[in-house]
Amino acid sequence: MSVIPLRSNQISIAEALADYVRRLELDLKVSAPNARALAAKLTGTHSAPRFKGMFALDGRRPLISLNSDDLEALVTARRKAGNSSQTIRHELAVLRAATNYAADRGRDVPQRLVGSGSRKRWFLPPAMTKTRYLGPGLITSS
Repeated sequence: MSVIPLRSNQISIAEALADYVRRLELDLKVSAPNARALAAKLTGTHSAPRFKGMFALDGRRPLISLNSDDLEALVTARRKAGNSSQTIRHELAVLRAATNYAADRGRDVPQRLVGSGSRKRWFLPPAMTKTRYLGPGLITSS
């Protein structure tokens, strides 16, 4: 795939993810290391051997070129690789947050994937909810 040159207000997928992770780190968010790992997995730059050869988005592409077909391909590839729905949701959440952060900073983003009602367009696979049983010491009466 050839690299599409970026215009002045455009940002690549990898840059958008890196900016978002940097923001988390500057805000001292505990989720920053996990977001960094997920961003690396999304763009195929993760150093862990188990991620080598795994489907990844081309981080050099402009973020504005991201579309629902890319997201669907990502979900399908992750399912084939045996990732749980919750893992896939976490990856998409980081990508969505990076896209929204880029939009907040005035960068060109795919408008169909940001704003109200856009959550449905991210192909979030259903996740099994975990049942948590409360012990006698955790139950309070009102």
